[in-house]
Amino acid sequence: MGMDSFDIWTLWNHAAALVLKNRQPMWDNRATVYIIPNGEVSDDEMLITIQCELGRYSEEYSIKRDCFINILYFAAMRSQVSMEILGLGNENIVVSIEELREMTNVIDQLSTIYAYKSKIITLEQLAQEMKTQTVYFSTPLGDDDQGNRKLFLCSQQGSKTSYFPVFLTEDHMRAFYNQQKRSGYMILSDNLQHFLLSLDANKMLQELGVVIEPLNACNTAIPPLLRIR
Repeated sequence: MGMDSFDIWTLWNHAAALVLKNRQPMWDNRATVYIIPNGEVSDDEMLITIQCELGRYSEEYSIKRDCFINILYFAAMRSQVSMEILGLGNENIVVSIEELREMTNVIDQLSTIYAYKSKIITLEQLAQEMKTQTVYFSTPLGDDDQGNRKLFLCSQQGSKTSYFPVFLTEDHMRAFYNQQKRSGYMILSDNLQHFLLSLDANKMLQELGVVIEPLNACNTAIPPLLRIR
């Protein structure tokens, strides 16, 4: 099993644990990660048993739980090691350092969002750190599959503010508009800083908030008039 066997956008905030062998976060230049199924482990530490390839011995490790995105960040950007991922299915998933390098932009994006959702950084800091990240969007006004003209915006429960949806990948944007049954639309892109400034073009757009990745657990709402300089 390789990289195509799991979706980082789904797993980024899952509880996970990194195996430390002899207090070093590598095992044959590979970080071994155990994904903890939600709800099965309540303690910060857990014990797992790792067997060597020949099955001649096993060792027990006490390991700290963390978030999967933090471990990905550690492997891809700090230690430059490949990963073996256990606990996602019947087979282990091996991810090479080359595959991780291809994902560094997504890992960085989700790591920043995780820091905000964990209250490590403020929303303003998140916007500042992500200002050069590309976002994908379309015009808010469009037609549905019945030919009706409508605004394709998002709402937040208990709020009167409407939110302009933006996405970190083109595929996520297409999935959103397919779900909304929107027919033909343009795919536009810009960095987050320029996109937010572009909302000052008219009063209606100024009054909109922005929601990043509305379909994913990493969805992040930015209130109206927050701008990055």
